[in-house]
Amino acid sequence: MKLVDKKRSYDGYLKIDTLSVQYESGNVHSREVMNKDNAVCALVYDKNIDRYILVKQWRPASEDYITEVVAGTLDIENEDPLDALKREVLEETGYLVDSTELIGSCFVSPGCTTEFLSVFYCEVSNKVESGGGVHDEDIEIIYLTKEELLKLKSNDMKTLLSIMYIKTKL
Repeated sequence: MKLVDKKRSYDGYLKIDTLSVQYESGNVHSREVMNKDNAVCALVYDKNIDRYILVKQWRPASEDYITEVVAGTLDIENEDPLDALKREVLEETGYLVDSTELIGSCFVSPGCTTEFLSVFYCEVSNKVESGGGVHDEDIEIIYLTKEELLKLKSNDMKTLLSIMYIKTKL
């Protein structure tokens, strides 16, 4: 397959590019892709209180509130995913990160978006701010025991991956 042309077809909060691609057969097809910043997420564990920390916030695609792991985009040019993770954990939960473990990295949905997600597990013990997000975020901090986390029925991919990671550690 060969990329023939790429044009920005929408440039709002979301960025949509229209690609013209030529397959080996010679046929040229048009495809749209959402050009989105890469992201990080983390299942946060407070080792002092033996609780997992998730957040609850309204998400536009679901048109509802979702309880999920801490997550955010790499907002700063050339930002390292680990630095973005530490910033997001502090902004959303108010904790400083003690240690991290990279679970894995993957495309979120390569058929329609460029977003690449780094999934972490991290431990915290020092809450230095109130959390709850910044700017226009309205985030509720949720504390769960391991049993509650394992019973959580999540409809969020990154949270499901994080729960599966904990199940592999049992």
